[in-house]
Amino acid sequence: MDEEEATEEEIKEVVIEPGKAFIEIVTLDSEGCPPCQYMCETVRKVEDRYGEKLKWRETLVKTRAGIKRMGQLGVKNLPALLINNDVVFDNIIPTEKELVEEINKRL
Repeated sequence: MDEEEATEEEIKEVVIEPGKAFIEIVTLDSEGCPPCQYMCETVRKVEDRYGEKLKWRETLVKTRAGIKRMGQLGVKNLPALLINNDVVFDNIIPTEKELVEEINKRL
């Protein structure tokens, strides 16, 4: 399997389960983009509060698969944070409090 196929496999749509939240952060790359990094860090800071009720992933738009996923999600700006496939923070880094409020609305 080449890298493009592996990336395609990794970014398949996640089934949203009742009582759980799935966060997807669409980024250029959190290792080289400070706003992208800050958004991922905010999620890391709150994830332990939710245990099994919260899962998240970063989707990079450096590949065709990532660009395709960005289009499927309707993301217009980077970074973008989606909860249960809905864009919640679009090019805005949420505070921990803001993120917790948005997660709680969806649980």
